[in-house]
Amino acid sequence: MDQEDVITEEPKRVIITDYANALRQKAIRQGSKYKVRAFRGDQEFEVFRVPLSVLRFRKQNGRLASDVLGHRELFAELPEDSQKAQELLGEFIDKKSPDLNKTLYKSLASAGQLEPAIVTVDGFLINGNRRKRTLEKLTVDKGGSQFSYMDVVILPGDGDEGGAPLNKEIKKVENALQAQNIGKADYTKFDQALSMREAIQDGYSLSEQMRDDPEFGDMSSKEFASALRSRENEYLKPLECIDEYLTFFGAPGVYSAVAATKGDPDGRWQAFLDYSNRVQKKLDDPKELVKLGVKETEIGRVQDVAFTIIRQRVFSEHADLPKLHKIMRDLPDLLKVDRAKKELFKLNDIDHQPLPKAGPEGIDDRKWVGDNQTNITRRVVTAYESWKRQSGQETVIKMLEDILSDLQSEQMDPDTVTLSDLQVALSLLDDIKKTAKDVEKTFFDTKKKVESQKESLKR
Repeated sequence: MDQEDVITEEPKRVIITDYANALRQKAIRQGSKYKVRAFRGDQEFEVFRVPLSVLRFRKQNGRLASDVLGHRELFAELPEDSQKAQELLGEFIDKKSPDLNKTLYKSLASAGQLEPAIVTVDGFLINGNRRKRTLEKLTVDKGGSQFSYMDVVILPGDGDEGGAPLNKEIKKVENALQAQNIGKADYTKFDQALSMREAIQDGYSLSEQMRDDPEFGDMSSKEFASALRSRENEYLKPLECIDEYLTFFGAPGVYSAVAATKGDPDGRWQAFLDYSNRVQKKLDDPKELVKLGVKETEIGRVQDVAFTIIRQRVFSEHADLPKLHKIMRDLPDLLKVDRAKKELFKLNDIDHQPLPKAGPEGIDDRKWVGDNQTNITRRVVTAYESWKRQSGQETVIKMLEDILSDLQSEQMDPDTVTLSDLQVALSLLDDIKKTAKDVEKTFFDTKKKVESQKESLKR
């Protein structure tokens, strides 16, 4: 291992000695080795078989970020070595990617564990949390001992060569595992953003995280700078907007209020993404404010409008309104129309009660929505109607301008597209060209028709 690969910054992960001793006593060598990517030069470790009872869920797992952080703000910090915390983490895992959990259950039941998990020396899982949870269920459902063990590689402890891993090193390993993403549960965009930011706070910069991902590792400086901006805009900026939203409604850090749920699979992430890129970015730019016709003193009023609409969330029952994220995309255009803007600003008068406290099923905001839904919907519908009346035929031109703008965007960078998606992108571009020709023909036909009608009138 090269000296430059050894990380010397703090903080180190605190090791629980009793847990480490119990793990070592029960670990059985399997006679094979496994390479841990991104850990001190892709170091190899022996594989051990250990009972599930000496393994524990790790609360810093990126896939559980929104649940853990939300619970901390609502109730208390989770001491992950407690039985209560382990039960809660298990429940969080059950709620994440339920379809993939079912697939994993079938896979482990028929084929067993295909690759070892990675654990700290005291048995906290860096990856393999879902596998442990699934094996526990199989042990109950199927009986016997065949599902009561896991194959793992054990990272060093305080007395081992190199010492216990730093939090940053663990984040690097998790980042590499996420990049592989082979048969594992996908991170939600929200959890991924929280995980990125937590890694930054541990000294693992976004630039470093991306450089450790093969997708970005070989980019030129210019390409990488563009990809870095895109990732900030795609993950970190929307997360900042979520923090502002939660603070606005008196629930700072309660991420469970906007995270994915059974009835809300998107968790409003796309709405915050579009708000961040289409609204907040303009509010931060004095030149764009002028184009919007929004005064500096009205910035807070616009944020109030957007957050009120996002809190209601569901507009699908009203046929004249698009989905939530599309409303956020349209908001700048609505604000340019005086009558629409005045109508939307009436939402500032709504009683913005704090988000309610969480119950057993999470945060239930139905009372606030029920009390205000009719008012909010009416204002948004009227704003759209005012926009459409003023836009008229300009709507078609605006659509074409938006399409051209998206295609000319800095984010439309082929170098940031993964190899697997390149063919999909090329296929879509081919469809766009064909569709553009069809649309062009339709417009030419309409032009000829109008010109013919004019000639007829002259006669």
